[in-house]
Amino acid sequence: MFKVAGLVAILTILSKILGLTRDLVIAHYFGTSMEADAFNLAYILTGNFFIILGGIGGPFYSSLVAILPKLQNQNFKLDKFLKDILLRLTIISVAAAILIYFIKDFIVAIFIDKGLKPEYFAQTLLNIDILLPLIIITAPIGLLFAAANCLKKYFAPSLAPAAVNVVLIAVVMLMGDGFNGLSLAIGTSIGGLIS
Repeated sequence: MFKVAGLVAILTILSKILGLTRDLVIAHYFGTSMEADAFNLAYILTGNFFIILGGIGGPFYSSLVAILPKLQNQNFKLDKFLKDILLRLTIISVAAAILIYFIKDFIVAIFIDKGLKPEYFAQTLLNIDILLPLIIITAPIGLLFAAANCLKKYFAPSLAPAAVNVVLIAVVMLMGDGFNGLSLAIGTSIGGLIS
């Protein structure tokens, strides 16, 4: 038990340090630029699905961690159950991503006046397009992390946030502030898909 707790604690601390490093790298390359603002607004509208619904602590994760051990003890057909849930959650996630794709102009218009800031508006929409895969993988990641934890596989779920930070840092450092700041969205999407 202490071994597992120690591993999770070390990986969580590593992730937090990498999160700080990520923020410092972003500040170095983008500061308080329009590119950074466009990414941040796009991330609020897409990436927060990933944080709220997917990953450790999200509702899919928490509910499955609560019921999976009980189902395992009842000779329940766990494989079929998990496949069914995974399929349904993936369909819901894809539907949410498609919906956001089609209504993103209306959502962004709430925050940005397109007539006054057309470049900022367009940049935010482009960032949303790049970040949409995060919505698609949100629910499946919550399910897979829960299943891994119930099978006493703690390493991958604990390492996932660190992986996202490492990829984002690497992409931003490689691309710099070129491509109108799209390195932020590209790095975040790639990191989320890798996790």
